[in-house]
Amino acid sequence: MFQLSKFETDFLGTKNICELKELWLAARYLDIKSLDLFIAQEIATRLIAAVGDDKKVREIVNEADSLSEQENNKIREENIWLKYL
Repeated sequence: MFQLSKFETDFLGTKNICELKELWLAARYLDIKSLDLFIAQEIATRLIAAVGDDKKVREIVNEADSLSEQENNKIREENIWLKYL
């Protein structure tokens, strides 16, 4: 894990996931490895913080929920351990 400076943390922390994706694509295209890694770390940090909150994870990755509320509830009931994540 890298140590980001205050500027880097503030800069990446103010970006939404769509902006981070565009910045990441630019970093990859321009072959800026450090920026590529910093962005990957920021996204990973956000995903780790959202573990157990499927709505937050879906928001981060910009993915719609394909299951109905009843299906989600059934999965939660069958996998009670999920609430401890």
